[in-house]
Amino acid sequence: SKTYDIKPAKFTTVAEANRIIISCKSAAINGYSYVLRKEIELHESSFLIKYHLENTGEKDILTDEYVHNFTAFNNPIGDNYSLNFPFPLRPGLFGETVNPELKVEIGQNEIRFNGSPKQQFFFSNLTGGESVDAAWELINLESKIRIGETGSFQTSKVNLWGWQHVISPELFFDILVKPGKSIEWSRNYNVHSIT
Repeated sequence: SKTYDIKPAKFTTVAEANRIIISCKSAAINGYSYVLRKEIELHESSFLIKYHLENTGEKDILTDEYVHNFTAFNNPIGDNYSLNFPFPLRPGLFGETVNPELKVEIGQNEIRFNGSPKQQFFFSNLTGGESVDAAWELINLESKIRIGETGSFQTSKVNLWGWQHVISPELFFDILVKPGKSIEWSRNYNVHSIT
């Protein structure tokens, strides 16, 4: 309803042969300020994202971070897909379940599909609030490809969203950084063929 003054953060970028480093420095606003550095490194069959967050303000930074892993192979989501986790899935402990067509099937530590979902599906808090290794692996039997993410952290929150064309497992990282302190974490993605 009105024009707001904005103070964009200052960004710098350094590009190397197989790595890019993006730094973001915020202004001090209401006692908050930070420097966030993100590095993305490409490897033969993987890529690594490293984060470094420094609290340069006067107040605690308390939040979480996650990635929308919009993932799919060369065909719609269906019975050729399998999403695996390194922890047990207990649907009774999920925060929210949206599975209108019942196309998503929950196994012991695996999610499968009995058809291509025409409507969006969503499951929150797949860990049931327990702290677990942050990881997932998506396999496509038709394309004979698997992709996985492994975080350098434990997580107590994993969400899953998807539709007929995409699956998005989301590993949440809890952030609490006191003034003058910093925190680091990383996410490693691997892509392999299935033999």
